[in-house]
Amino acid sequence: MEHLLEHAGHVAMNTLLWEAAVVLWVIGMMDLGVSKRHDVKDFGYVLLTAAIMETIAMVFVIISGNIFGATAAAAFVFLLWALALGLLNGTNRLVTYHAVFLTSFYFLGATLFLISKGAVFLSFMFGLLFPITLLLSLASYTEKHSLGKIAGGLSALDGLLFFIYSLSSALGYTLP
Repeated sequence: MEHLLEHAGHVAMNTLLWEAAVVLWVIGMMDLGVSKRHDVKDFGYVLLTAAIMETIAMVFVIISGNIFGATAAAAFVFLLWALALGLLNGTNRLVTYHAVFLTSFYFLGATLFLISKGAVFLSFMFGLLFPITLLLSLASYTEKHSLGKIAGGLSALDGLLFFIYSLSSALGYTLP
């Protein structure tokens, strides 16, 4: 049974990484303005769906005992719920901006931790999450869309990195 739980945790963690790749890519494309016709509520529903799926996957990561994975997943899940509810509700967006801003410091700490462990690729992936979330929150606070476009470009790049990491992990290859 323990082996089954551990395997479920690995599968769930990889699922979280795949979903993070997709969400980062979608956020990047939206912030870069690739889609000229989009409704904010539609984007909120996409993020809500991702929040639900990542919450379910996070439960399996927690059960498997992967503390760092569960903590990282919790930061993503928190952001997804905050963004989704803020976009769908349309009110009190300042709380959402604060959530994004404060989560950026978690990503900074996680990056420093990963650097100390010598996890090069993960450090770079998480390292991009810090400026992405920081710039997104600053773009929201200041209403400077140029900051959002920079964050969007970084988000699209990070989505690609998460995809590469997830694919290599699914194929059984460990990146440095």
